[in-house]
Amino acid sequence: MSSVGLCTGAAGGIGRAISLRLVDFGCREITIADIQGTGLQETEELIRQISPSTSVNRVVCDLTEDDAPEQLVRSHVHKFTRLDYLVNCAGIPGGFLTATETNLGVFDSVQRLNVRSTWQLQNHGIRQMLKQEMVGQQ
Repeated sequence: MSSVGLCTGAAGGIGRAISLRLVDFGCREITIADIQGTGLQETEELIRQISPSTSVNRVVCDLTEDDAPEQLVRSHVHKFTRLDYLVNCAGIPGGFLTATETNLGVFDSVQRLNVRSTWQLQNHGIRQMLKQEMVGQQ
């Protein structure tokens, strides 16, 4: 049985690089997610160059929306039935300002994506992983 992965922030940078490495390491079913649809499409094309037989679930979503992390895990499981790897790469820097220069709106935006959505994804992803058999355990 091949591994199945989900990676957020996959439209570019570290998220794209990790998505490609998951495929290199044997994930033949992968969900890639980001708010940037064009970048996600480019990542999918790169995956197909590496491994044309890999099944890609491309999900454009805003992980700061309350139910988006749960819906992302559900979408992944609906398509692939299991989840072996969950990589949280979605994040924003917040403008590289000092604490005294950062306003509450920027602070809340950064925390909502970088902390809250990561926690939500881990919560839903781990719950899914605990319900399934481990790869190779049959």
